[in-house]
Amino acid sequence: MTFVQILNKLLRPLGAQVCKKNKYRPIYGLDWIDDAADILAARGITPNIVMDIGANRGQTSKRLARGFPQAGVHCYEPTPASCQVLTERMMRFSNAKIHSHAFGPEKKTA
Repeated sequence: MTFVQILNKLLRPLGAQVCKKNKYRPIYGLDWIDDAADILAARGITPNIVMDIGANRGQTSKRLARGFPQAGVHCYEPTPASCQVLTERMMRFSNAKIHSHAFGPEKKTA
C-alpha cells in the first residue's frame, strides 16, 4: 500500500482525500467552478456571461469572477443591505455588474 493510499484511508472518515489533478486525468468534484471551467474549455466554450441569481453578499460571485475572468459576471440581489455589501465586495472585479433585482414567476414590486 502506498503512502497516498494509507493517507486516504485515514482521511476517508473525515470526508477528505488526497488527489493530484493533471491535464491527462482531471479529478472532478473538488470545486464546481473549476469543474465547470474545465468542462467548458474542453468543449471549446468560453462563456461571455455568468449569472449569480440571489448573490447575497458575494460568496459565490467572487469565485465566479475569479474563475471566469473573461466573462461578465452579473450578480442579482434584491435585499438592500445584502446588495450594499455585495457591491462593496465586488468593487475590485472589473468583470462584475451588480443588479438590485429579484427573479420570480411574476412581474411585481415588493
